[in-house]
Amino acid sequence: MVSDAIVNVHRDRDGRRSATQLQATTIIAGGGNSRRRHGISNHRVNPAWRFLLPLFGVWLLLYGSYALLRPPLPDGRGTMHAEIAREMVARHDWSTAYVNGVAVKSPSRLVDWTIAVNYKLFGVADWSARLPNALCVLALATIAFFFRRKLFLSNAAGLYAALIILVWPGTFVATRGLTPVPLISAAIALAVFALWHLPAIRKLNVLWSLLAWAALACLFGHFFESQPLNPLAWLGPVLPLALLIAGSLANREPFADRPRIRRLAYTVFAVGILISAALIFIAIQGPTGFSLFTSSLVLVTAPGRIPYIILAAAFIAGVTGNLVYRLHRNPRAANCFLAGLLAGITVAIQAALVVASPERSSQILADAIRPELDATDIVVVDGKYPEASSFAFYLERPVLLTLPQGSDLGAISGSASEAAAIDGVWSDTKRVYLWTRTDHPLPVPGQSYVIAASGGKEILSNQPNSGGASF
Repeated sequence: MVSDAIVNVHRDRDGRRSATQLQATTIIAGGGNSRRRHGISNHRVNPAWRFLLPLFGVWLLLYGSYALLRPPLPDGRGTMHAEIAREMVARHDWSTAYVNGVAVKSPSRLVDWTIAVNYKLFGVADWSARLPNALCVLALATIAFFFRRKLFLSNAAGLYAALIILVWPGTFVATRGLTPVPLISAAIALAVFALWHLPAIRKLNVLWSLLAWAALACLFGHFFESQPLNPLAWLGPVLPLALLIAGSLANREPFADRPRIRRLAYTVFAVGILISAALIFIAIQGPTGFSLFTSSLVLVTAPGRIPYIILAAAFIAGVTGNLVYRLHRNPRAANCFLAGLLAGITVAIQAALVVASPERSSQILADAIRPELDATDIVVVDGKYPEASSFAFYLERPVLLTLPQGSDLGAISGSASEAAAIDGVWSDTKRVYLWTRTDHPLPVPGQSYVIAASGGKEILSNQPNSGGASF
């Protein structure tokens, strides 16, 4: 079977060449007879798995491997979902949400249940808590591939759509927290993909339908949660916009030899090299010249230079590969190099989160006191529970919240199970571990010992170490 496409080449008013594909022609030779079919070629299309396997590899690199393990879960409300799921499994009670042993109203039971299911299957861990969101990204990419492939009748369009989902840095940032946003976005995408098979829906104009989908996703994200900067408002539109961009990229592949495309490739190369040079300069001279514009933690420490180096390497490789393959009239390989640039940005974001994890998480402090922690010891948090939620999660035990100094714990009804006046417990014979901040530590009514300090937080105790802790 031989497949060919008839292409009409002509010159426009300016004398430049342009190519417009008029029709696909398939010539089937056999027994001296030939048959021509106009429209879509009946040449056997490459099977979907040849494209899905590389896409799965990209997902595994960016979402299904190191990103599940590092950095540790941060302090904040998102980690409270991990704690709710842990207590669900420990209590064998999936109907009531508990945090720190107290019944609470969870903002999303769907997140709690999906994480709890992973705990039952794989055990309580960081990666099992993050796995549902990572699988949602894989589902979005798979839906994007088959959706665009069906609309455009092209594997290339599906490949581009799925790549945009996977390598877009916004997707990665939006799925870092333990929120219901990825689950809802995947459910909406699956519902739209199913509805598109209805005859009445398929008659709609594709371009305007996808734009309306993106607009409704933004609107839905605005009203879904009261949190500011709700990630659903910019994760929801990613899939419909990826479908639009993928169609445009696939449409432009036959026109790769146009001078305008080559000039654009040179421009992208020049801008990318300038950006990479600036990033290298920041990585070398950042602490003196750029400390006002970014976190001193990322710039001053030696590991903090790694994200800038990754970014510089991504820009150099991405724009160079794009230029080389544009000049060789291989637009698909050039586009893949640009996708690799975006993937490099995503890797740099992951590296920056790991570098900043001592400030964002209290895992180091929990690991420091765990070897010496007995069941009778008292653990107190100076602040609200979400401020040290990862500390309690990694200790896997309830903590007490401090009351104002001078408070009478017995006079506060119902607070004994979750609160403690530091004046009443510090001088007790039991050992006390106090989570507090180094810039404004909680005053204690006696001698204190610094057990651990990291990321602007520290653990104070009323007794010195006995030699078991290490950090």
